[in-house]
Amino acid sequence: MALLGWFTAALLLTLPASAGPLTLRSNGAAFTIDPSNLAMYVTLADGRSVPISAAQKELGEARELFSDATSGHWKLRGGAVAVSVSVKPSVKNAQASVRFEADGASRFTWPFYGTPDESVSYILPKAEGLLMEPRDAIWRTVAWPRELDTLETFSLPLWGVMGKGWTITYLMTNPFDNTMSFRDTERGLSWSVAHEFNRLWRKKEFGYDIIVGPESPVEPARQFRRRLMEAGQFVSMKHKISRTPEADKLPGAAHVYLWTLGVLGRDDVKDWKALARTLAASNDPFVIAIRQRIGGSAELKQIAETGKPGAWQKREILAVLGQAIREPADRRRVFAAFPGAFAPVEQWGDGVSAKQFDRFRSKGLDRLWLGISSLDQVQGQADAVEAARNRGYLIGPYDSYDSIHAPGTKDTWETAQFDAELYEKGSIAGPDGSKPFGFQKKGHWLSSIAARPYVERRVGRTFADFPFNSFFMDCDATGDMRDNYAPAFLATKADDMRERLSRMQWVVDRYKTPIGSEDGWWFAAPVIHFAHGMMTPYFGWGDARLQNKSSPYYLGGYWPPDAPAIFFKKVAAPEDYRAIYYNPRVRIPLFQTVFHDSVVTTHHWTRPSLKFSNATRVNELLELLYNVPPLYHLNPEEWDNQAEAIARHYRFFSPLHRKSAMLPMSGFAWLTADRLVQKTWFGGEIEMIANFGAEPYLYGQIRIPGYAIAARFPESGAVEVYVP
Repeated sequence: MALLGWFTAALLLTLPASAGPLTLRSNGAAFTIDPSNLAMYVTLADGRSVPISAAQKELGEARELFSDATSGHWKLRGGAVAVSVSVKPSVKNAQASVRFEADGASRFTWPFYGTPDESVSYILPKAEGLLMEPRDAIWRTVAWPRELDTLETFSLPLWGVMGKGWTITYLMTNPFDNTMSFRDTERGLSWSVAHEFNRLWRKKEFGYDIIVGPESPVEPARQFRRRLMEAGQFVSMKHKISRTPEADKLPGAAHVYLWTLGVLGRDDVKDWKALARTLAASNDPFVIAIRQRIGGSAELKQIAETGKPGAWQKREILAVLGQAIREPADRRRVFAAFPGAFAPVEQWGDGVSAKQFDRFRSKGLDRLWLGISSLDQVQGQADAVEAARNRGYLIGPYDSYDSIHAPGTKDTWETAQFDAELYEKGSIAGPDGSKPFGFQKKGHWLSSIAARPYVERRVGRTFADFPFNSFFMDCDATGDMRDNYAPAFLATKADDMRERLSRMQWVVDRYKTPIGSEDGWWFAAPVIHFAHGMMTPYFGWGDARLQNKSSPYYLGGYWPPDAPAIFFKKVAAPEDYRAIYYNPRVRIPLFQTVFHDSVVTTHHWTRPSLKFSNATRVNELLELLYNVPPLYHLNPEEWDNQAEAIARHYRFFSPLHRKSAMLPMSGFAWLTADRLVQKTWFGGEIEMIANFGAEPYLYGQIRIPGYAIAARFPESGAVEVYVP
């Protein structure tokens, strides 16, 4: 990739070993770096000096210094680490390129930012984007890590520092093996970045393009988009649709994970007394087999007398019956075996059914992406999948090749099950040969290279069994890449990334279907069509407040199977997380500035639109301001509870997104000093003005109530105002 390329400077002039700081000029700015301690700053056209990196101690003597008018090169620590600095002109900005190279495995820190000036803020592409004020105490809580892997955490390979009248962009040339650390200073948090020169890499190098631009919280994103466009590495949604026409159903679609009891819904049983009596007394071997799987003769007797099963009993009976009628012919057999108990077979259906899809359409939801969390939930329901397609929806399964469990492991999940040979040979090994535990400390991590034949076989079976027209591949668009030291499948994180992208592209090309993945980081944008986890990422891993059942913030468990509490239960977000991830003052649309017209993004499935009761309104405004779809978890009961609110949001959002998904986010601005009124605009065709404050705001002649948003169409002058 161009971002991983190595810049070789022309070395023309030998400098004496005692040479002082080196100054190089570009477009009215002068970059100065001290070879001995790597302190670096830029002098702007108005004479102000802006720091890029502070001095570091104990770097060793700078040796073999060379320089010409635009570049310099020298070695540190007796030649173990080579350092080169170059300046190359840019059409619109001053830019310096800084490169580091090592002869062997080692660790090196640069930049090392000093004590922050009171006017600066840090621009961080954590998921969609955050603006960190170094003196804000929220960044010192457990909600914000003191150390983070930039590949795993940053949706873009960059960050920035913004001050009065300027923004410095740090664009990484090697996104792998970098760690950003935060430390306290007398004027707030500061940071540094260390690179691990990995022994698996033949050429050990990393570096940055340092770009000076105007003051803006999205300036680094604008620089990165410009870089991709100039290199021909940007793939638009229009182009993706031209190659995969089914993707044309994504613009304007809300995203819904469906949950179901199976073929039978609760309202498909018309007479529970009749059902229970037949279950308890029938001598039909078919019914006896069902009775044995249900058990609980005393409970059946009680239902036969009262006709009023409890919620748990309903779920258990319907789930067992559902297992028995996975084939269409079995449905007629069950209907006949339980006379008077059921509605007509053609009316059956639960969360994944023509009946449910018609409920969606009756509320005007004509475009949806529908996700199936487990193939087990839809066994025997290929007809329901086809019904979704016939109604114009995208529907697809969840799949994953990140973890592998030993065959027969207890508490496993279906996507982690392969065979003993792959478990033994395909598990990832660390530098010492040991195999680390996988997700949730179960099994191991799976080599993406070893998994490839299994991917093609399993995906092939899935499409043979179901007429899906989309696909979701978990983990592959996250930055959670892994080195593998197992000799049979030796691989760097870069190799892992390439293989993950290759298998997703294979699904798209082979089955002509749009594909989505978790998070949706920058490197996956040319391949994927949609991503879950950009708008709100997964947060709070390991935080007892979210996982302890006695906590008021407990997210919930994975039961019941047709409505897992972790997805359906409404809770308040802890204040520290809310103040970061649902705070319009610190949220910034970095990813949308780069990729709005390339990838459709929404929330992580564990952080859906309606999950947090104290963030729902702000969340909805942010979705509309950035013009991204909502994400819901629905079964028939939850749909009944939320249908009116979902339909109301959809009527405003969907027509806008059908246009904006093809347009770049061409601007973002704060309209008030408190940052509570914000504006985005898309390709000059749509303007969104969000008022996150309680008081009305007058935008020209448009009155926007508190906690509301307006859409304005400059060409026609039309305006629509929406109040969540």
